[in-house]
Amino acid sequence: MVDTVAPSTRVLVDTKAALADTLSPEAAELVRLLGVSNYLACVTVGERERAAGRLLVADEVAARLPSMCQDLGASCLRAPFRMLSVPSPVEGTDHCAKFVDASVTEGRVVFHIGITPAFAEGAQLAETRGDHTIVGRLFGYPDCCVHGFAAGAGGSLDRLPASIPATGPFPAEMNPVVPYLYGVSFLFHFPCSPLCQASLALVRTRRQFVARFAPPANAFAELGRGIALYGPEIGIGLVTKFDQIGPDEYRVGEVVTASRTTARAFTALDDPVLRLSTPHSFSLGGRLFDDERQFAAIFH
Repeated sequence: MVDTVAPSTRVLVDTKAALADTLSPEAAELVRLLGVSNYLACVTVGERERAAGRLLVADEVAARLPSMCQDLGASCLRAPFRMLSVPSPVEGTDHCAKFVDASVTEGRVVFHIGITPAFAEGAQLAETRGDHTIVGRLFGYPDCCVHGFAAGAGGSLDRLPASIPATGPFPAEMNPVVPYLYGVSFLFHFPCSPLCQASLALVRTRRQFVARFAPPANAFAELGRGIALYGPEIGIGLVTKFDQIGPDEYRVGEVVTASRTTARAFTALDDPVLRLSTPHSFSLGGRLFDDERQFAAIFH
C-alpha cells in the first residue's frame, strides 16, 4: 500500500516567520501578502540582479504594491491589462493564463517592476508585443533558457515536460515540482533543462540570499529528492520512499502530493511498481502513462 502524504508547511512557515523578524516592515509586509517568491521577484530587481520583472497581485493589494517595491529599490508600473487564468491540463498549474484588457474584472492585476521606470516600461512594452526574447533578457533569464522558450514546445505554454530530457538523475534543487508542493520557487522561468548550470546557480544564489535573513530556507535544497511526477493524468507529486527492484523499476512506498489526481492514481494499487521507460512514457501499477505533456524523473 502506498502512503499519500500532504506536503509539509513547516519550512515555508518557518521561513516566513524568520523573514518577518528580520526584514524591513515594508518588505515583511510584502512577504506576508504575496509570499516568498514574489518578495524575491522584487528584491532581485532592487538588488540589480536583473533589470526587470513581473508581479501578479489581487486587486486589494494593488494600491499598496508600489510603495513596497520602492522600499526594495524597484520601480513599479501597473499594466493596462490583467492576467486571467485559463483551465490547465495539469491540476494545480496556471501555465495557460493569458493577458486580457484591464476593464475585465476577473483575474489578477499585472505590475512590471524595473531598476528604473524606463526598464519597467520597456518590460511592459515587450510583453505587450509578445517579444519573449526581449522579455527573457530583461527578466534576467539565462540565454539558453530564453532560446529554449522562444523555440517553442509544440505550441504549449507549459514548457516543463519538454525541458526534461531523460529520467535522470538530476539535481534535487532543480526539481520543478517543488514549488507546487512547498510554495516557493527560486526561479521565474522555465529552465531549458534540469542540468542547466546557469539556472542552478540562480537557485543557489537566491536561496542563500533568503537564508541570510531566514536560515530555515536552507532546507529547500533537500525537499526535491525523489521521483517527480507531473502531467494531466498523474497530477503533481514526489515519490519520496521507494525501493529499486530492477533497471528503471521502483516499488513505491510514499508519495508527497496535494493533487487529487495523483492521490487517485496511487489509491488501492495492488502492485505499486513505477517503471520509467522515457521521461514521457512510464507505467504505474501496470497502467501506462504516455503523453508528451507529462514526465517522471529522478532527482537526488
